[in-house]
Amino acid sequence: MRYVGGGVVLLLLMAGVAQAVCVTATWDGIKPNGGIDVTMTYPLYDLTTGQYTGQVSEGTVAGIYTFKSATWYDGAALDAAGNATGQKITTDPSHPDYIYAFCIDLRQNIAPPNVNSWYLARDIYAPIPGPYGQPMTAAQAALLEKLFGNYYQGAFDGTGSGPGNLNTNSMIEAAAFQVAVWEIVWEQAGNPLEVNPLSASPGAMYVNSGWSAADRADYMLNNLDPTKRLVLAALVDPDHQDQIILLPGGSFHQAPEPLTLMGLLMGVGGLMHYVRKRRTA
Repeated sequence: MRYVGGGVVLLLLMAGVAQAVCVTATWDGIKPNGGIDVTMTYPLYDLTTGQYTGQVSEGTVAGIYTFKSATWYDGAALDAAGNATGQKITTDPSHPDYIYAFCIDLRQNIAPPNVNSWYLARDIYAPIPGPYGQPMTAAQAALLEKLFGNYYQGAFDGTGSGPGNLNTNSMIEAAAFQVAVWEIVWEQAGNPLEVNPLSASPGAMYVNSGWSAADRADYMLNNLDPTKRLVLAALVDPDHQDQIILLPGGSFHQAPEPLTLMGLLMGVGGLMHYVRKRRTA
């Protein structure tokens, strides 16, 4: 799957198919208490051909990714500078001003200066670009929904009693949950869902440090009650780090059709890359 140029975005906008919901929010750190440092090894693929090219190991922080001062927009699109446009939506339970999320994008970072804008999309249309240059499969999305259904609440307080106080006792639980999310989205197809490097096969994703989180993540991944599932959404920006969240309000509000969203995202990605390249030239 290739990125397409900015002309596609213009055609989509002219055709009137760029209706979506966007959100802009400010980075507020990893909770609780800054998260836990882990080193992840994960597979890399050529984004043009989808071919496996090797592995990379890098340090990161696992925990709950939080964003404040969220502003939601209806009938919206990200402009060439990556800013959300459209009609502002009044903050309500379906459009919260504070967002709790988990990272699903290991290739990219939070947008500097930490003010981020995304499209709200169904989980199966993220991340962009994904490990193979494509978003996750329906099977991966289903696993994420089960992971959230079984262990999401415990990631906040370490007891499973529900989102609320972010305390020290929940650090391992939150970090393990994040590691499990990365494993589901980034593990090489056909490999077992495990982050213990003693059993990792070539091309597999695993943890090099942060063993307490890794052990707990493996337990979560191997103990998923299939009857417990939650509806998820993705926050998608082709140029910056994508996130997975509980779907605000449990339903989509004027969500674009799959092909429309995919074309729009990749077109915007190509256009923003061109604009930024021109600005730095």
